[in-house]
Amino acid sequence: MNHGSLTRRRLLAAGLTLAGPALAIGVAGTLAARPALAHRAKASTSWVRWNPRNALLEISHRLHAHDAEVALHDIEGVSAPDVGVPRTQAQLALYVEKHFALRDAAGNPLDLTLLGAEQEGDQLYIYQQRPLPQPPPAFGVRDSILTDVFPEQQNQVNLDNGLAGAAGIRTLIFKAGDGWKRAEF
Repeated sequence: MNHGSLTRRRLLAAGLTLAGPALAIGVAGTLAARPALAHRAKASTSWVRWNPRNALLEISHRLHAHDAEVALHDIEGVSAPDVGVPRTQAQLALYVEKHFALRDAAGNPLDLTLLGAEQEGDQLYIYQQRPLPQPPPAFGVRDSILTDVFPEQQNQVNLDNGLAGAAGIRTLIFKAGDGWKRAEF
């Protein structure tokens, strides 16, 4: 137990009693408003990893399940989406496929194969891959996942060329209205 915190709460309560009801109401109102600051951010995380063992480019996208359900309802017109249902997961995977794309260093599209999706707790994971004999020296990335639903959405894309440990990882951040971005190794 954190006794310092308990002591501070006792002193605060004693001070409120001595200071009068007006201050007590103001401080209580401020304290009551604090949980609103803990609101979950609208964000997704994608990993693009080149796997040297099987010469595959492996992509995983992590979305908050509720945000994904809202997107299916608002954009795709699904009346009561439930990410626990395989049909809904497939619809979300197709949505992600429309909103995420890669290019090689020369700007050529990298066609991705959609593998599937799964729910784990309050997260939804969508998987894609592509055979790729060598990692490209650069990637072009477009990620507009959920930005058409949530203007404040931020998407983090981590690119791992599979060769140099932490030195082989680049991160791009996407917001609503962003187009293609490039990461070089």
